[in-house]
Amino acid sequence: MGKKKKFRFNPETLNYEQIEHTFGYKLKRFLMYILTGVFSGVIFFFAFMHFVKSPREKQLMRENQNILSQYTLLNKQLDEYDAILSDIQLRDDNLYRVIFQAEPIPLSVRHSISHNNEYYDDLLEQTNYEIIVNTTQRLN
Repeated sequence: MGKKKKFRFNPETLNYEQIEHTFGYKLKRFLMYILTGVFSGVIFFFAFMHFVKSPREKQLMRENQNILSQYTLLNKQLDEYDAILSDIQLRDDNLYRVIFQAEPIPLSVRHSISHNNEYYDDLLEQTNYEIIVNTTQRLN
């Protein structure tokens, strides 16, 4: 058995005529199949990359969630410490300053921000976990 031949009915002669495909026609069909396959592959690749997470991405997402929960806990602790410091400030202003007859500390001194640039530069060089550990150690 050889190659299958294709025929087309010619209504004028009422006969079947053999179809001869040119090289250009065959090349065009071949390129059409190849381009369709490549295009489908690209679409499936981007869809896969968008919807399916790799194990590394899943691990990084878990680490991000852990970091966010640590930051939440640290913020709660900082809020508690802020409340305690406010209470100490009220006691200092109302009780101890009266007993010892000392001048109150000016607000500009109480609310001054220390500009420790070395500390902030050090923070920029650290990873998130190192920052969390250092902050937690300082809070404890």
